[in-house]
Amino acid sequence: MKTAAIIDEFNNNNPARRQWLAQIRQLHGPCHIIAVMSGDFTQQGLPASVDKYRRAALAIAEGVDMVIQLPVYCTLSSPDTYAFAAVSLLENLHCVDELYVACDTPDPGLLMQTAHFLFAENIQYQKKLKGLRQTGISFYEAQARAAESFIPGAGALLETKLNAFSAEYLRALKRMYSRIRPCLIPFSGWQEPTETTPAAQGYLSTLLKYTLTCGPKDLDQISGGTAALTAAIRQAQDQYNGFEDFCRSLATSTRSPANIRRFMLSAILNLRKSDMALCRLYSFALYAQILAVSPDAAELPPYISSHTRLPVLGLDPEAAAAMTPPIRRMTHFDDRAHVLYTLAGQQN
Repeated sequence: MKTAAIIDEFNNNNPARRQWLAQIRQLHGPCHIIAVMSGDFTQQGLPASVDKYRRAALAIAEGVDMVIQLPVYCTLSSPDTYAFAAVSLLENLHCVDELYVACDTPDPGLLMQTAHFLFAENIQYQKKLKGLRQTGISFYEAQARAAESFIPGAGALLETKLNAFSAEYLRALKRMYSRIRPCLIPFSGWQEPTETTPAAQGYLSTLLKYTLTCGPKDLDQISGGTAALTAAIRQAQDQYNGFEDFCRSLATSTRSPANIRRFMLSAILNLRKSDMALCRLYSFALYAQILAVSPDAAELPPYISSHTRLPVLGLDPEAAAAMTPPIRRMTHFDDRAHVLYTLAGQQN
């Protein structure tokens, strides 16, 4: 059985995506397409437009055969960890042949070359990158400028978020010496991730204020936290003015609002660095949570179960019971995130 995969948040109803998926089938031939999708919160640190089950149903309607959730502890991580975790999940299914990666360029070959260059971590490039970072610009801006010094045209490519993420997926495949073949396909209808404040922010604002007041005191031990960020939070806490505004007030040239939002959601969920250390032991692939399956792909779930060593949740009721306590603990973060998302929606 030929199996292809994509990684997409499906956080908007994009007509171009259906055409892009059809193009995958034309290139790959008869196959099943698995989508790895974030849950109820996006990589931007915001509640998704609709809950994960409705977005999974949207993915099926647009042409995907199965949707597997990327756990919330991966979604609320840095872009490189997000990409590595998504690719690691696919790799550990042991049945994915190709990963189709969207890109925003008429020259996918140059993006592939750039990603391989970034993976190699050339010493001169690292020195250039470090020097640019010391000027106070963001990591991805520094990465684009540094790469341009070695590969003409790479800088302009990496300036777009889609290409920067695509490069991370390609790097992740190289990092784990994956047997999955990457295929870059231009996606002309790609839409920039939204940072519009959703209605659920009111509930999040109340919950974050409570967390900062009565929650964990050692915020630097929350995933993504640092002593400097904790100090900044404590200093600004008396001027707390809501989830989004507070996150933006803490943003710096090296810490984006999305970075701060991911940290604040991790604090609300009490997702700690020690939890992430456990995830790293498993290369972030602890289980596979199936959210939706196309009626035309009934043979796909048992096919995956026969190949992977991961517990496959949402398929076999006994899979959860067979998990070790540490892995079962990590599934609880997805449960908490879904409850948080649901309650936030009910308050608006």
